[in-house]
Amino acid sequence: MKFNDYPTVWQATASEFPHIRDDGLKAFYQPLSIHENYVIREQSFAESSWLLGDRPYYNVWQGVVDAFLKLDLAKVPTSSISFPVEVLSLRFAETSRIGEFEFEGEKFWIKSLLISSVDGYDTARGKSLPGFIAHIDVGETGLHNGGGYAGPVCTWRRFPVREGFTVQDSLEASDKAEDTVGIIVPREVVVTAFKIISACGVLEDDASILVPDVLNKDKHKPLTDSLVAKAARRGKVGWDVGKLLGDGVSPHFRVPHPALYHIGPGREKTVIRFRTGKAGGPIIVNPDKITKMPTGYQGKETK
Repeated sequence: MKFNDYPTVWQATASEFPHIRDDGLKAFYQPLSIHENYVIREQSFAESSWLLGDRPYYNVWQGVVDAFLKLDLAKVPTSSISFPVEVLSLRFAETSRIGEFEFEGEKFWIKSLLISSVDGYDTARGKSLPGFIAHIDVGETGLHNGGGYAGPVCTWRRFPVREGFTVQDSLEASDKAEDTVGIIVPREVVVTAFKIISACGVLEDDASILVPDVLNKDKHKPLTDSLVAKAARRGKVGWDVGKLLGDGVSPHFRVPHPALYHIGPGREKTVIRFRTGKAGGPIIVNPDKITKMPTGYQGKETK
């Protein structure tokens, strides 16, 4: 299975403007990091940090994406969301069409996401802005803005994290941002991105959900810490999310699937765990029914 990688300005200039890369990656991003435009500053921080950190990623398999899209954002506290690194790419299969939409006769969809942590003070706005920045890659380039630059242009949304704030609250706060040039990404596509980010951000450290990726030549071997360390030494830092579900689920079985749980004192911490049958295997259901995925609290769902 091949996954889309997140496109960066640094990588795009390799062929178009190689001369501006002569002084290296840090020097390349330095002018952008002090740009007067806050969005450009954040993009510079996210991309440079990600590239210098060996481009860590989650390969988010389609079978689990279908489940994540049924997540009830009003039941996920933003304080429960965390990731293993400061900047992380969420990659989707090249064959997927997540959040597909049409703009001016051309079709677009979410190919990848770059999630960067923000925990600082914005002097321009005069307030603290903790949370995440979601950079949504739908395949847009500078050519879609009427320019001559074919490099990537990603849709930017803030994902504020506050005590007592749910992801639904964060989504409504981000709605204040509007696209005014280039491709206008519909709100429902932003909702889709928020659901996937939220689900990935509350995954428990469970080998049935989150599995470290290794070098291609080692994939056939039993997973060990040494293979993970070997991949990291070679600059490969990544995880597979929901690989056991593959591209979809069988209509004849209820395969292990994610459920939202609220745990700990006061049930304040939110995590995703897999429900399984005996010994972690599939649960047989009516053969004419496709697996249904839980969308809220553990227990009986209401319509």
